[in-house]
Amino acid sequence: MQPRRRIVEAPARTLVSFPWHEMEMQRRLKSAVEDLTAESVRARRSAFWIGVIVVALTLVLMALTIVLAVKS
Repeated sequence: MQPRRRIVEAPARTLVSFPWHEMEMQRRLKSAVEDLTAESVRARRSAFWIGVIVVALTLVLMALTIVLAVKS
């Protein structure tokens, strides 16, 4: 049976001693940034198309109002 080592004598677990931790953190960060970027692009595109629809409906409403005003 091996003698128990004290915590002070245990080797330090740092990013240098475990480089795969840093690689995993970089991978997760990259994935999160890509997901957030894609989400913001989708939101911007949908907002653009919602704006286009609102403008088109406004033009239709104005045209109908003019037609009704001319007929009466």
